[in-house]
Amino acid sequence: MAATSLAIEHGHKLQTTQNGSNPQPTDNKRTKPNNKKSEARTKPTTTQRGRTGKCLSFIQINTNKAKRATDDLVLFSKQFTNPFIMVQEPYVNGKNIIPNPVSDLKIFARSDRHTRPRACIYYHKSLVNKLWYMDSLSTGDCTVVRTKIDNVTVLIVSCYMDRNDALCPPQAFKNAVNHANRHGMAFVAGADANAQSTVWNSKTFDSIGSNRGEELLAYIAREDLIVENNGDTPTFDNGRWQNSIDLTITNKKGHDLLSNWQVMADETIINSSDHHFITFSCKPCSEFGKTKFRDIAKTDWKKFQDVLAESMANSSEMFNRLERSPNIKNIDEAAKKLADNVIGAYNSASPEIYVSNKIKAPPWETKQVREAQSGIRFRLRQARSTKADKDWSELRSHQAEYHRLVGRTQKQKFREFCTKLEAKSNSKRISAVIKDNKTTRLNIVKKPDGSLTQTPEETLDVMTETHFSNHGQPSIPPVGTANGEPANAEPDWNPDDIFSQRRIERSLLEFDGLSAAGPDGIKPIMLQKGLTQIEREFAIIAKASFKCGHVPKCWRNSTGIYLPKPGKSDYRNPKSFRTITLAPVLLKWMERVILWHMEVDLGIYKNMNKRQYGFTRGASTETALHKILHKKEKSTDCDSALIPLLKAKPDAG
Repeated sequence: MAATSLAIEHGHKLQTTQNGSNPQPTDNKRTKPNNKKSEARTKPTTTQRGRTGKCLSFIQINTNKAKRATDDLVLFSKQFTNPFIMVQEPYVNGKNIIPNPVSDLKIFARSDRHTRPRACIYYHKSLVNKLWYMDSLSTGDCTVVRTKIDNVTVLIVSCYMDRNDALCPPQAFKNAVNHANRHGMAFVAGADANAQSTVWNSKTFDSIGSNRGEELLAYIAREDLIVENNGDTPTFDNGRWQNSIDLTITNKKGHDLLSNWQVMADETIINSSDHHFITFSCKPCSEFGKTKFRDIAKTDWKKFQDVLAESMANSSEMFNRLERSPNIKNIDEAAKKLADNVIGAYNSASPEIYVSNKIKAPPWETKQVREAQSGIRFRLRQARSTKADKDWSELRSHQAEYHRLVGRTQKQKFREFCTKLEAKSNSKRISAVIKDNKTTRLNIVKKPDGSLTQTPEETLDVMTETHFSNHGQPSIPPVGTANGEPANAEPDWNPDDIFSQRRIERSLLEFDGLSAAGPDGIKPIMLQKGLTQIEREFAIIAKASFKCGHVPKCWRNSTGIYLPKPGKSDYRNPKSFRTITLAPVLLKWMERVILWHMEVDLGIYKNMNKRQYGFTRGASTETALHKILHKKEKSTDCDSALIPLLKAKPDAG
């Protein structure tokens, strides 16, 4: 009865024979076509292929561990927006690492140098901040990712079910289903099940596959899951036999989110794998729309200056009031107004640019490669039609030649990349090399009790408690009187001397114009280009802040970033990351002017100890270590003196 309710829910009705075995699916809505090309073989429309730009385009495929099949997958995926690819038996290198097929695709997979992963997920780089890798649920054969679709939390699984495994489905798959049910999530899984059943229109049966199919079907019915497969097009075709063994499995919530499930068995599709591509899409939703950004290199700086000058003129009364009556309230309002004017002028002068959410053509896809692909497809159709050994031999020969051609083309393009790299400056060269480097991302971490975090919010809480132990404690109250009037400042120095026009201009020009912005989004180049328009107003704010001993509220927020420490064995340990903070450039500008005052007027370096290495220009921890090593090398007992230092060195970072 459970299996019957499952099939009816999916649009099919199970028809049981007299002996009660071999249930056959029949369609209540339409009769299956008599010709070999079923409805699933029809060429998809633009909407079916997920080109609306606001939905995930799911692709499911077993690449047979082959690089050639992976290259074909890349070319097939170019037509989709926001491609999300569930891969079984992916191509891996000699170290059991799945390489990035192209720079636009990133990877989720369990990394283990000793075991070959048999399931992974490729996803477009535009989705990097919308997906969450569930490390605690993932194994080498089951990759689990969490995301949100139309405000519904979804658990997405790519699973390889080994034909020789005793359990079908494997325990990792069951754990993912249990997690989704326990937390009320939608569930979507793409699996190479290696199981046979008439419910998903398998055409060939053997004892192992049939037993696995019965076991999997019983589990699906017991957990109220749904098999999305429809139509009679096989998902597997090696030219000698065909079958449906690749399944898309969902629960009710997942089923409601998906549409347009189909097997892409069109003869024009280049696919070196013996598994066909399976595609489907989710509901369009704003979460997966195109990402917008502003390219600062394309800013119209003349327009920026004109708009900024007009904005500053309109708010001149606010700054005049602060100059006449410097207090905390006026400082906060003026500082916020200055930042808003700069950002508003930049937004007016820099057009928004949409980031593509499709895969760019790989550099090795040349005209010769495309012609060779067409030749392979022609010979493959011919071999499948005649089933002659001669045609199969010719196909294999052509495939080998195609593989060599792609290899030569990839090497040639890499040489061209290196040649272009040599012509760049050192900084740009390093940036180009590390641009696509697979850096460990902050993901699941261990809680103090040893358990793992399950959500991004939990991870953030653990990282905050670890790296900012005083988080949540009251901040130091601002220096000033209760009514916001200026505190008693030191009478020795006049703010007009400290924040002179020369110091303000030169301290700003010391910044690298394109260095990172703080939480307000202001880069140094914006202030440098608009210096004439904002110089007086900044000086008013800085002088009032110095007199009152008050830092403006909008300058106190910083952007915190967690960076992985290199060489750590376990990146689930919160201490395997270090933090950097990006403060607002306006605050750093004022700090530089005050540092100038401390260095020149107060002469702090004259009174500084020569052994001071921290917070000293031209000195660092490396300088201190070099000094110690230099002294120890001169000592008579060098080895014994260095032992404690070398033991402590790894913990320093």
